[in-house]
Amino acid sequence: MAGAVRPIQLTSTSQGITLTVQYASVEKGSLTAYLTLEDTSGLNRLSQGVDFYHSYHADKPDETQETFYQYQSLGYDEATHTHGFLVTITPSDASRKPLYLQEQQFTLCVDQLLLAQTISEPVLWPDWNSLPSQPAAEFRRCHVWSYVDNYCKSIRTADDEALVLLPGNWGFPVAEGFTVTAAGFLDNGFHVQLRQNRKDAEHDHGNLKLTDARGNVYGDRLECSHREGSFCAVTFRDDYGYEYTDYIFDITPDELQGASWSGDFRSGGFLLDGAWEVTFSFEEK
Repeated sequence: MAGAVRPIQLTSTSQGITLTVQYASVEKGSLTAYLTLEDTSGLNRLSQGVDFYHSYHADKPDETQETFYQYQSLGYDEATHTHGFLVTITPSDASRKPLYLQEQQFTLCVDQLLLAQTISEPVLWPDWNSLPSQPAAEFRRCHVWSYVDNYCKSIRTADDEALVLLPGNWGFPVAEGFTVTAAGFLDNGFHVQLRQNRKDAEHDHGNLKLTDARGNVYGDRLECSHREGSFCAVTFRDDYGYEYTDYIFDITPDELQGASWSGDFRSGGFLLDGAWEVTFSFEEK
């Protein structure tokens, strides 16, 4: 630990659900906090599944240029009726180096909880030999996401465009509400295109990863390609309002043989608005 965590406000209740910080530490410029949610209303809403989605944030320390967030759901515990999360927050300076967090205070805020989603975690073994050798592609206006050291960042491209697959060259349903509509190798890596089948399902989301025959994982929370000009995820909507995401992996055709494909897909559910806040400060040991 680079410093000691001093609690200021470790619990917060809103909408009958209590957020509690059970443990926190600082190491190598990152705050890691173990949080639990408990439904104190007696409705047992958390047993149906709960997610922060994109509705949490923390204030920035001084001199911070960027703050990266990562969280992991630990699932629901029947014995305690709580749902656990690990949250990691890493502030960095202009050169992307983590900042030392001595005597800095954080307030972690959660504005919404996503409840009662259907969760699917399939493992698939596609016939990679059936991939098109020259998949059709086009430049489209997109949202481009870069994933570096497990952190997600929106980035800009020339004219806000990126090269993506044309839907329809290869695919199959993978989970409730999601279909693979294309796949193939382009100049910036191996693309797998995922379509969200419900146009009005703003909270449906998923991610993909590949594991080769030797157990190497590509895209575990999405690792960014090291090839210049390539991206990790490119999101766009077609003329009918369907959302597509091209996941881009830095993997060769030889490495793809024998690879399996897994994902974490979440669909349905409803949002619960609230105001959950917990606060820490950091001091030297």
